[in-house]
Amino acid sequence: MKDNKASAALAPLKGVLLAYAITAAIFIVYALLLTYTQLSEKNNNAVVLITPVIALIAGGIKSAVSAKQRGLLWGVLTGVLYVAVMSVMGLLLLPDYSVGSKTLVCFLLGIGSGGLGGIIGVNFFAGK
Repeated sequence: MKDNKASAALAPLKGVLLAYAITAAIFIVYALLLTYTQLSEKNNNAVVLITPVIALIAGGIKSAVSAKQRGLLWGVLTGVLYVAVMSVMGLLLLPDYSVGSKTLVCFLLGIGSGGLGGIIGVNFFAGK
């Protein structure tokens, strides 16, 4: 039983790592497309908003599957950790970064996306 609790406690970390890997992959592909094609930068805002949503749904699924229970909880925690780490990194590395309404929107998107992924993960994949 103790092993199961330790595994569940690591579940959000696994989800966050997967979400960051997906985010990095999508941003790298998008950057290459911007560099080597005629793709315009007008879609930057959409890509920056949609990418974490996709990544956190996958991260929430991974988190819930790893925990095998309480998908909503682990998915939401995955979303919160993802945005918290990103915000802390922004504060440390970007001189003009400030916490404001955009950060709140990111937290809400993180909570919703991670929670949705957690629900999907625990209901469709955790029992298999």
